[in-house]
Amino acid sequence: MKRTGFTLLELTIAMALLAIVAVLGFVATASSSESANVAKALADVQSEVRDLMTAITQELQLAGKNSDASTVPPLQAVEVVANPAPQSPVEIVFQVPVDTTGRNWSTPIRLRFTNEDANNNAVLDPGEDVDGDGLLTRRLVRLQDLDGDGQFASPGEQLSLGASNDISNVQFVVNNDVVNVTVTASKRIGMRRTNPATATLTQRVFLLN
Repeated sequence: MKRTGFTLLELTIAMALLAIVAVLGFVATASSSESANVAKALADVQSEVRDLMTAITQELQLAGKNSDASTVPPLQAVEVVANPAPQSPVEIVFQVPVDTTGRNWSTPIRLRFTNEDANNNAVLDPGEDVDGDGLLTRRLVRLQDLDGDGQFASPGEQLSLGASNDISNVQFVVNNDVVNVTVTASKRIGMRRTNPATATLTQRVFLLN
Protein backbone atom coordinates (compact mmCIF):
# COMPACT_ATOMS: atom_id res chain seq x y z
CA MET A 1 0.00 0.00 0.00
CA LYS A 2 1.26 3.47 -0.96
CA ARG A 3 1.43 5.98 1.90
CA THR A 4 0.74 9.72 1.46
CA GLY A 5 1.64 12.66 3.72
CA PHE A 6 4.54 14.91 4.63
CA THR A 7 7.95 13.94 5.81
CA LEU A 8 9.44 15.40 8.98
CA LEU A 9 11.82 17.51 6.89
CA GLU A 10 8.94 18.95 4.87
CA LEU A 11 7.00 19.81 8.03
CA THR A 12 10.07 21.46 9.54
CA ILE A 13 10.62 23.59 6.44
CA ALA A 14 6.93 24.60 6.32
CA MET A 15 6.96 25.59 10.00
CA ALA A 16 10.13 27.62 9.48
CA LEU A 17 8.56 29.44 6.55
CA LEU A 18 5.40 30.16 8.54
CA ALA A 19 7.50 31.52 11.41
CA ILE A 20 9.39 33.84 9.04
CA VAL A 21 6.11 35.12 7.54
CA ALA A 22 4.68 35.70 11.03
CA VAL A 23 7.75 37.65 12.14
CA LEU A 24 7.70 39.78 9.00
CA GLY A 25 3.99 40.47 9.54
CA PHE A 26 4.61 41.49 13.16
CA VAL A 27 7.46 43.81 12.14
CA ALA A 28 5.31 45.42 9.44
CA THR A 29 2.42 45.92 11.90
CA ALA A 30 4.70 47.35 14.58
CA SER A 31 6.32 49.71 12.07
CA SER A 32 2.93 50.89 10.84
CA SER A 33 1.74 51.48 14.42
CA GLU A 34 4.94 53.38 15.26
CA SER A 35 4.55 55.58 12.18
CA ALA A 36 0.95 56.33 13.15
CA ASN A 37 2.00 57.27 16.69
CA VAL A 38 4.74 59.58 15.38
CA ALA A 39 2.37 61.24 12.91
CA LYS A 40 -0.28 61.79 15.60
CA ALA A 41 2.23 63.22 18.10
CA LEU A 42 3.63 65.60 15.47
CA ALA A 43 0.14 66.73 14.48
CA ASP A 44 -0.72 67.33 18.15
CA VAL A 45 2.32 69.50 18.93
CA GLN A 46 1.98 71.45 15.67
CA SER A 47 -1.63 72.22 16.52
CA GLU A 48 -0.67 73.18 20.08
CA VAL A 49 2.00 75.71 19.07
CA ARG A 50 -0.37 77.29 16.52
CA ASP A 51 -3.20 77.60 19.05
CA LEU A 52 -0.93 79.03 21.73
CA MET A 53 0.65 81.53 19.32
CA THR A 54 -2.82 82.73 18.33
CA ALA A 55 -3.77 83.21 21.99
CA ILE A 56 -0.55 85.16 22.65
CA THR A 57 -0.71 87.48 19.66
CA GLN A 58 -4.39 88.41 20.02
CA GLU A 59 -3.72 90.27 23.28
CA LEU A 60 -0.02 91.07 23.07
CA GLN A 61 -0.41 93.13 19.89
CA LEU A 62 -2.52 95.62 21.88
CA ALA A 63 0.23 96.26 24.42
CA GLY A 64 1.55 99.75 25.07
CA LYS A 65 5.04 100.32 23.63
CA ASN A 66 6.10 103.25 25.84
CA SER A 67 5.77 104.14 29.51
CA ASP A 68 3.38 106.96 30.45
CA ALA A 69 2.99 108.05 34.08
CA SER A 70 -0.07 110.19 33.31
CA THR A 71 -2.40 107.29 32.45
CA VAL A 72 -4.65 105.34 34.84
CA PRO A 73 -3.00 103.23 36.08
CA PRO A 74 0.49 104.40 35.00
CA LEU A 75 1.49 102.66 31.80
CA GLN A 76 4.68 100.62 31.75
CA ALA A 77 6.36 99.59 28.51
CA VAL A 78 6.44 95.94 27.51
CA GLU A 79 9.07 94.10 29.54
CA VAL A 80 10.56 90.60 29.46
CA VAL A 81 11.44 89.21 32.90
CA ALA A 82 13.80 86.26 33.39
CA ASN A 83 13.15 83.71 36.15
CA PRO A 84 10.13 85.47 37.71
CA ALA A 85 9.26 82.43 39.88
CA PRO A 86 10.45 78.85 40.59
CA GLN A 87 10.09 76.60 37.51
CA SER A 88 9.32 79.75 35.47
CA PRO A 89 12.22 80.71 33.20
CA VAL A 90 10.55 83.73 31.56
CA GLU A 91 7.51 85.98 31.42
CA ILE A 92 6.44 89.04 29.46
CA VAL A 93 4.65 91.89 31.23
CA PHE A 94 2.43 94.40 29.43
CA GLN A 95 -0.74 96.48 29.65
CA VAL A 96 -3.58 96.93 27.18
CA PRO A 97 -6.10 99.78 26.78
CA VAL A 98 -9.51 99.32 28.40
CA ASP A 99 -11.22 101.96 26.25
CA THR A 100 -10.56 104.07 23.17
CA THR A 101 -9.37 107.22 24.99
CA GLY A 102 -5.77 106.09 25.36
CA ARG A 103 -5.85 107.27 28.99
CA ASN A 104 -7.16 104.15 30.72
CA TRP A 105 -5.17 100.95 30.77
CA SER A 106 -5.40 97.53 32.34
CA THR A 107 -3.40 96.41 35.34
CA PRO A 108 -0.20 94.60 34.26
CA ILE A 109 -0.75 91.30 32.44
CA ARG A 110 1.88 88.60 32.76
CA LEU A 111 2.31 85.73 30.33
CA ARG A 112 4.45 83.39 32.41
CA PHE A 113 6.03 80.20 31.11
CA THR A 114 6.00 77.44 33.73
CA ASN A 115 8.07 74.30 33.15
CA GLU A 116 8.64 71.40 35.58
CA ASP A 117 10.50 69.29 32.99
CA ALA A 118 14.06 69.73 34.30
CA ASN A 119 15.70 67.36 31.79
CA ASN A 120 13.41 68.21 28.85
CA ASN A 121 12.38 64.62 28.09
CA ALA A 122 8.60 65.25 28.14
CA VAL A 123 8.19 62.70 30.98
CA LEU A 124 7.31 63.32 34.63
CA ASP A 125 10.42 62.06 36.44
CA PRO A 126 10.90 61.75 40.22
CA GLY A 127 11.25 65.13 41.88
CA GLU A 128 9.79 67.15 38.98
CA ASP A 129 6.18 67.42 40.23
CA VAL A 130 6.78 70.62 42.19
CA ASP A 131 3.11 71.64 42.42
CA GLY A 132 2.02 68.13 43.44
CA ASP A 133 -0.76 67.78 40.86
CA GLY A 134 0.56 64.48 39.48
CA LEU A 135 1.17 66.01 36.04
CA LEU A 136 4.19 67.37 34.22
CA THR A 137 3.32 71.08 34.14
CA ARG A 138 4.59 72.80 30.97
CA ARG A 139 2.37 75.67 29.98
CA LEU A 140 1.96 79.40 29.50
CA VAL A 141 -0.15 81.06 32.20
CA ARG A 142 -1.84 84.47 32.00
CA LEU A 143 -1.63 86.29 35.33
CA GLN A 144 -3.38 89.56 36.21
CA ASP A 145 -3.99 91.07 39.64
CA LEU A 146 -7.57 92.23 39.19
CA ASP A 147 -8.44 93.03 42.81
CA GLY A 148 -5.19 94.77 43.72
CA ASP A 149 -4.19 92.42 46.55
CA GLY A 150 -0.79 91.68 45.01
CA GLN A 151 -1.63 88.03 44.38
CA PHE A 152 -3.15 85.90 41.62
CA ALA A 153 -5.46 83.73 43.71
CA SER A 154 -8.86 85.28 42.95
CA PRO A 155 -11.13 83.89 40.20
CA GLY A 156 -10.05 84.94 36.72
CA GLU A 157 -6.59 86.09 37.78
CA GLN A 158 -4.74 82.95 36.66
CA LEU A 159 -5.61 81.32 33.35
CA SER A 160 -3.79 78.76 31.22
CA LEU A 161 -3.42 79.90 27.61
CA GLY A 162 -4.55 77.27 25.16
CA ALA A 163 -5.36 73.69 26.10
CA SER A 164 -1.79 72.45 25.87
CA ASN A 165 0.40 71.13 28.68
CA ASP A 166 3.16 70.15 26.24
CA ILE A 167 4.91 73.52 25.90
CA SER A 168 8.64 72.90 26.34
CA ASN A 169 10.01 76.38 25.63
CA VAL A 170 8.82 79.97 25.19
CA GLN A 171 10.98 82.95 24.27
CA PHE A 172 10.14 86.65 24.06
CA VAL A 173 12.45 89.25 22.50
CA VAL A 174 11.35 92.92 22.47
CA ASN A 175 12.79 95.14 19.74
CA ASN A 176 11.19 98.61 19.74
CA ASP A 177 7.60 98.06 18.58
CA VAL A 178 8.04 94.39 17.68
CA VAL A 179 8.02 91.33 19.95
CA ASN A 180 9.52 88.15 18.54
CA VAL A 181 7.76 85.16 20.09
CA THR A 182 9.04 81.59 19.78
CA VAL A 183 6.98 78.66 21.08
CA THR A 184 8.16 75.04 21.18
CA ALA A 185 6.03 72.03 22.11
CA SER A 186 7.18 68.45 22.61
CA LYS A 187 5.22 65.28 23.26
CA ARG A 188 6.13 61.74 24.18
CA ILE A 189 5.55 59.25 21.35
CA GLY A 190 3.58 56.24 22.57
CA MET A 191 5.45 54.61 25.45
CA ARG A 192 8.91 55.75 24.35
CA ARG A 193 10.90 57.80 26.83
CA THR A 194 13.28 59.36 24.31
CA ASN A 195 13.09 61.51 21.19
CA PRO A 196 9.70 63.21 21.75
CA ALA A 197 7.86 64.75 18.82
CA THR A 198 8.73 68.46 18.65
CA ALA A 199 7.34 71.50 16.83
CA THR A 200 8.52 75.12 16.95
CA LEU A 201 6.80 78.27 15.71
CA THR A 202 8.23 81.82 15.63
CA GLN A 203 6.18 84.92 14.94
CA ARG A 204 6.73 88.69 14.97
CA VAL A 205 4.06 90.58 16.91
CA PHE A 206 3.74 94.25 15.94
CA LEU A 207 2.62 96.38 18.90
CA LEU A 208 -0.28 98.63 17.94
CA ASN A 209 -0.22 101.05 20.88
